[in-house]
Amino acid sequence: ERKIVGPALGVAHEGGVACRFSDLAPGASVPMHRTTSTDVIVLTSGQIVLILEDGSETLVDKAGDIVVQRGTMHAWRNPSKTEWSRILCVAVDAKPVVVEGAELKNEMRNE
Repeated sequence: ERKIVGPALGVAHEGGVACRFSDLAPGASVPMHRTTSTDVIVLTSGQIVLILEDGSETLVDKAGDIVVQRGTMHAWRNPSKTEWSRILCVAVDAKPVVVEGAELKNEMRNE
C-alpha cells in the first residue's frame, strides 16, 4: 500500500519552477531530505508536522499555512490517524547554499 501519493522527490528544472501536489496517508511520513531549490510548501488540507534535522517539530494545521525551505534537512509527517493531508510544493530553481565553503547537495536519507 502506498503511503504517499505524488511524484518522486525532485527539484525544479534549471532556471525553472516545478509545482506538485502530494497526498500523505494518515500516519505517513516523508524521509529526511534536502533540495537545492527554494521550496514553498502550502498546506491545502489536513495537518502536517515539519521535522528538522535537530529533531524540532512544528505542527502546520491550517489550510493555507506556508513553509519555506532553503537548504535545510527536513522531513514531513501526517500526524492524523484518520485524515489524509495534502500539500502543494512550489520548487524554484536556486543556486546551492554554501556552508563553510562547501555547496549543499540534494540529499535523501532512508531513516
